[in-house]
Amino acid sequence: MATSIRTDPATGRKTFNTRAAKATEKIAGKGYSPVADLALKTLPDAPPGAKFNAEEQARYRANKDARRGAADYMAIGPPPEKWSALNYVF
Repeated sequence: MATSIRTDPATGRKTFNTRAAKATEKIAGKGYSPVADLALKTLPDAPPGAKFNAEEQARYRANKDARRGAADYMAIGPPPEKWSALNYVF
C-alpha cells in the first residue's frame, strides 16, 4: 500500500495520494433503500410543558434575527494571492 503523503527527493515537494482504498465486503455500500423501522420514521413526543405557540415562535424569530450575521466575521471570497492552487502538486 502506498503512503498517503510522499516527499519528492528531487524537488522536496510533497505529493498526496488521497484516493480511497477499495471497499471490503464488510463496508460495501448499497446506496439508498426504504426504511422499514417505524421508530426511525416518527418523531418522539414533546417534553412535558414544552410549547411552541405564537408567543414562543415570536421569541424564536427575535433571537434568530438578533443572531443574524454572527457568522459573518470571516471574509468569504477568493484566497489570497500566495495561496494559489499552482503552489500544490496534485
